[in-house]
Parts: sequence; structure tokens; C-alpha cells
Amino acid sequence: RTPPRTNPRHPRPANSPETAPPMLSRLSQRERIMALVVAGLLPIVLFMFVFVYIGGKLSDRVDRLTALQDTERELQLKLAVARRAVNRGEVYKRESLPSDVHTADLKYHEWFGALAGDAFDEQAVNFSFGNLQPVKGYGSYDVVFYKQNFSISGTATLRQITGFLYGFYEARILHQIGSFSLTPEVEGTGSNTRLTGRLRFQISIDVVSLVDAPSDRELDGECREMLRTLDAYQDVVARRNLFGPPNVPPRLSTGSDLEFETGEDIEVALKARDANTGQRLAFELLERSSPQAELVAVDDDSATLRVPALPRGSHRFVARVTDDGWPGKSHDLELVLRVDDPQPEVISEPEPPPVYARYAFVSGITTNIQGQPVAWIRVPQPDDELHRLTAGQSFDLDERKWTVIDIRDDAVTIEVSGNRKTLQVRDTLDELSKQPPVGAAASK
Repeated sequence: RTPPRTNPRHPRPANSPETAPPMLSRLSQRERIMALVVAGLLPIVLFMFVFVYIGGKLSDRVDRLTALQDTERELQLKLAVARRAVNRGEVYKRESLPSDVHTADLKYHEWFGALAGDAFDEQAVNFSFGNLQPVKGYGSYDVVFYKQNFSISGTATLRQITGFLYGFYEARILHQIGSFSLTPEVEGTGSNTRLTGRLRFQISIDVVSLVDAPSDRELDGECREMLRTLDAYQDVVARRNLFGPPNVPPRLSTGSDLEFETGEDIEVALKARDANTGQRLAFELLERSSPQAELVAVDDDSATLRVPALPRGSHRFVARVTDDGWPGKSHDLELVLRVDDPQPEVISEPEPPPVYARYAFVSGITTNIQGQPVAWIRVPQPDDELHRLTAGQSFDLDERKWTVIDIRDDAVTIEVSGNRKTLQVRDTLDELSKQPPVGAAASK
């Protein structure tokens, strides 16, 4: 049987009954379309089923993995906290008082007394010590540490209290301040009431001794590293005492003579006084007539102005002193140095020695047992003396030698420094001392 002919211009459709699969050939056109649509959607449905199923399994595993990671992190955190607690416990053991409570009590009393004495300059303070109290662990009947309470009270300045607190916290000791109160001290009554700058303080302290700490340790060992130095804390806390009177400026003065000579180096001593005790003073030179001039601080409250030799004239300098109060106060002092040429050296003639010959006189003429005439010379000053001299004898007066040359009944001839004169009784030797020597008269 020959196949039917087809027209090449009008080919048969693919889903025509002649070309459709045998299974679909028995279906209607609508059924065949629906079957093809279902066949096309089936792979997509299978893919979605596989994706959802595998994705759910993976999500469960991710959740389990995340939970395990969270558990691990929590365990690591607990381990870190435990290690930190162990390390902190070791620090507490090193800083604890000795486990022997009696030794701990004695050593802390000694250390605390030394700290208070240094901080408050050995002034009177009051101490009180409480009883030891055993402290048990949480949910346990075992004693973990012993606690003792101390209290100290008295009157001090803000700077002293700051020094005490710095030494307290610097020490590696397991103690803490439980309460702390400051009350400004006032004096006077009524309108005359004013702050004195001192404070009444009351400090309560708790100190701990762990039972598993070393049985003995020294409390004056290594110190804790502080954030600032004591001077830095003093500068912040006690620079301006709000509990005291207002800050007053210091005063700068000099007692030196401000007149100098050319050719000599100049030094002028400056002295500063500040009514606010305990403040540090700083010196500076604001104006200077010489670039080489400098201001050297010799002490906390004094300085020296040093200037090389200056030319003749007046030279102006201005020095300043500033305290470290709040707000800082200063005082300026003007110095005018007058420099002149040195005065010519004046050679003063030495004063002539006193002349006692004006008081000496011939008091009488006698004869000794040998029959020789004797002249009596009376010298009332400087010592009351009486010389009995024969011819040829001499005596010393006014750093000269007086010699008796001849003695007659009523006169005596005396020579001194080459000058001779005959004196009567009651005549003074002053006339003889005024006459020039024979040699001098001859040369003249």
C-alpha cells in the first residue's frame, strides 16, 4: 500500500495524529496539552523538593554548629573568667596581710602609724581599732578571710590629706576606705567667722587577711604604680584650697644696696614672702638691661640676680615671683642699678700719737748721797711716773729719748732729738718738744 502523498507547501503539524506518540495519540488535543505542561513542570517540582530537603538538612546542621560554637565561646569565657579569678586570687594573696592574724595586726599597726606620722607631720591624730571578724565563703562554712576595721580622725591641711591618701593607695595591701568625711575648720564668731584652711577629717578603713595567704610578709615592699605622681595630684587637688582663705599674691623685696662700680660683677639678693604657706614660688626676669643677666633661684623663697659688669649709668630690671595657688598670683619688682666709676682711694694721714710731754715738768732739783745733783722729772700721763736723774741719764717719753745734760742749782739742761733747752723748776717739757731739732734748724 502506497503512503499518502503530502503537499510540501503544507506540511503536517508535529502533534497531528499521524506524528504524535502512540500514548498521546489516543488523547484529545486539550489532554495532550495538559500532559505536556505537567511533563514540563515535573523536573521543576523535583528540583524544588530536592533543594528544600537538602537545604533544611544543611540549616539544621548550621544551627547545631552555631550552637556548638556558642557553647565553646561560653566555655572559653568561663575558662578566662576562672583563670582571671585565679590570677586575681594570687594577687590578693600577695597583697593580703599575713595569715597569722596576730602578726598581721602588729605589722599593719606599725605601717599605718608610720604613714600617718609622715603625712601629718607628727601632729596629733586619733586612732581606733576594731576587732577581727571572720568572713565565710558564699554558701560555705569555711572562713575565707579575717576583716578588721580602723578609723583615724584629726585636723590637717588638704595637702597633708592628699599625701596620706596617695601613700594609702600606693601600698600593695589588701585594704580599702569604707567612709571618708571632711569638714572645714572655722574660727571666730558671727560676722568675724572665717575659714582657716584646715580640715577636720574622719576616715574609716577595712583591712583583710586571707587564711591562705603567706604566714609572714613585709608591708613596706613594692608599691603600686599610680596614674600620676604625688606632685601632680597635689597640683590638681591642693593647688587651690577651696576650704581656706582666698589666695594672696607673694611679695618680692631686696635689702641689697643697688649702687655698684664699673668693672665688677653684680649680684642682687631677692627675697620672697607668701602668706599662703606650702605654696611653691617661681622666679622670672621680665625686663633686663643686659642680655647676659640671669635670675638664679637659690632657695624656695629666694633668688639672686646675676649681671656681668655694666657700664656707667642706670640700668633697669624687672623681676617677678609667682605662686602656684589657684588662681596664681604674682608680684613684680623694679630694680634700678646705678653704676659709677670707683672713687679714688683716699689715703688718710695717720693721727699723730698723743704728746704727753706737755704734761711733764721739772718738779725739783736735789742732791744724792754721793753729792751729785739730781733732777726730778714728773710725768703725770699716761702713767704717773717720777724720774730721778743725774747728768748723763735719760728716760723715754712720746717714743723719744730724753737725756739730762747738766744740772745746776735752779735749772736743768735736757736734750731730745738733737734739741737742748735749759728748764727751770716747774717748767714743762712741752716747750722743748715744740722746738725743731738742731740738725733740722741748721739745714733749714
